Amino acid sequence: MRPAVLLFASLCAWTAVSVSSRGEQTPALPAAFPASAWTALAHGDRTGADRLARARPQGDPDAAAILARLEIDRGRYDAAVALLQPAADRHPLGDAALELGLLQRRLGRHAIATPLLTAVAGQTGEDPLSRLRSARAESALGKVREANALFRAAAASGPDPRIDTAWGRLFFEKYNPPEAVKSFRQAIARDPRWAPAHGGLARALAEADPPAAAAAAARALDIDPHLADAELLLAELDLDNSHYDAARTRLARLLDWNPADLDALALGAAIKYVRGDRPGFEADAARALAI
Repeated sequence: MRPAVLLFASLCAWTAVSVSSRGEQTPALPAAFPASAWTALAHGDRTGADRLARARPQGDPDAAAILARLEIDRGRYDAAVALLQPAADRHPLGDAALELGLLQRRLGRHAIATPLLTAVAGQTGEDPLSRLRSARAESALGKVREANALFRAAAASGPDPRIDTAWGRLFFEKYNPPEAVKSFRQAIARDPRWAPAHGGLARALAEADPPAAAAAAARALDIDPHLADAELLLAELDLDNSHYDAARTRLARLLDWNPADLDALALGAAIKYVRGDRPGFEADAARALAI
């Protein structure tokens, strides 16, 4: 968990204490569509991803996953759930089910998220994308060894920047930045325009080499101007250098795109608290807690 989120969670907890003293099946579809749509998203081409998804037949679960990710990107979480739930009901092992589980977990609804993620994690498909879904689900459930083995098996099936990027996130989240850097660089070598890999590389380099991290984040934003994690990292680096106005500008830009971005709200609340703006902190805390 990021330091700003930890601080925000602690402050919210303190504030709270002080205040209170299966259905119809859709035919199998070629893999070309989901691969091209996920690539468009990774390249920052949301319009292209949306166009590809809307061209699919009604009820296509892969299209639902793409359209939901576009809604999540703008903070429209209820709309995303409405898209994902029917698709996950019909295809409990697919991308829609995984995205729904990850979103519900992100929103703190663990009782809903855990069964969804457990089902995805338990699938037995041996193709790389099935293994990728299982690995991401295992990672979200905290099963690091299982996730790592699945990522390794998925990567052995062939080059795929989506696999490398997700594997890099696992390494980073489990406190292994050097291996994370290797995975993100592998993804970039496979596709230099894979913005999430540049953003992940920035995050993995932040402690050891802040200037290189800033350059990687800037590259990510050159490709995808709305990549939240890259913008957030640059705001954090601004704070490390006491550039409060620059950090606030970045957070304002991020929240203009996604008013419900929990990481941005957390960092903004933490800044206001440590700068003595208690009313501003409580306002941001209330916005986050409402989500």
